[in-house]
Amino acid sequence: MTTPTQALLRRAREVLEGTVHVPEGLAVRSAAFLARQAIEGMVTTSCQALGVSIGRAHMRSKIIVISALSGDEMGARADLAWAALCQACHHHAYELTPTADAIARWIGQIEAILLEVAGFPVADYGS
Repeated sequence: MTTPTQALLRRAREVLEGTVHVPEGLAVRSAAFLARQAIEGMVTTSCQALGVSIGRAHMRSKIIVISALSGDEMGARADLAWAALCQACHHHAYELTPTADAIARWIGQIEAILLEVAGFPVADYGS
């Protein structure tokens, strides 16, 4: 069974590969948004799986909770991936656009984190 996080990551890869059509010039940014949504769902679900009532906490706070409670590097790696994807989603005109290869590497990092936490249930995005 494919989880919503896996589905989002697969769709991000499809956008980068061109198998899912997006307006010209928006593929990299669209893939970054999909990947960021995937990691946000994974982090939220991981907090819930650790028994933490997170309510409407900011993503940075959720990542800090995971780092503190999981006792491994997952939180730091999730933080790094999330921050890089946020920057890719909100880059400015005076900055270089992230490359498809860079976003593909971050998707790979998220997939590696997801593999480590495979025991955690994944949030349902209604898809």
